[in-house]
Amino acid sequence: MFNGLTHMHRPVVLGPLVGLVLGDLHTGILTGGTLELVWMGLAPLAGAQPPNVIIGTIVGTAFAITTGVKPDVAVGVAVPFAVAVQMGITFLFS
Repeated sequence: MFNGLTHMHRPVVLGPLVGLVLGDLHTGILTGGTLELVWMGLAPLAGAQPPNVIIGTIVGTAFAITTGVKPDVAVGVAVPFAVAVQMGITFLFS
């Protein structure tokens, strides 16, 4: 049964949710869409894990809204956080 939760971890859904919580839905939509384009093709193949999309989107969108920068600048903040968190998760579980 489809309940809509299967896409809850995607930036195109998380970005607007973070924007709604922080009071700037427009920036949340733009940042979420931009980050979705960045992470659209990533998939865990042969044991290699892609960056953590959830943390990257939350941090990137929150950064864009709180500082007032453009969504493309938020990508530069989101990707290092996503990589660092995924490295921490991999270290924790290995």
